Amino acid sequence: LIDCEHAANSLPSLQSQLQALAAVGCPALARVPVNQAWVIKQAMDAGVQSLLIPMVHTAAGAARAAAAMRYPPEGIRGLGASVSRAGAWGAFDGYAISANAQALCLVQAE
Repeated sequence: LIDCEHAANSLPSLQSQLQALAAVGCPALARVPVNQAWVIKQAMDAGVQSLLIPMVHTAAGAARAAAAMRYPPEGIRGLGASVSRAGAWGAFDGYAISANAQALCLVQAE
């Protein structure tokens, strides 16, 4: 778990840790600092497939978090796979199609 809520992690440090984990074949789960779509999208574009979303108070908040992690039509994530680490800068054929099935959204119901 890479904690970006309570630890001193920013997007650049998250990406560095993801690169280190990928080098040894270890999958990552990251906890973002807030349930905000733009924060979730940046973490996903950095290469995280599994997110823990804190401070979720309602079912609607959980649905918003899940939507931010997925590409349309299941979600609202912008299609930036060709310019992101997650899509290997366009090297993964069909990334946008497979990414939704691989995304894991966990919420902290608080």
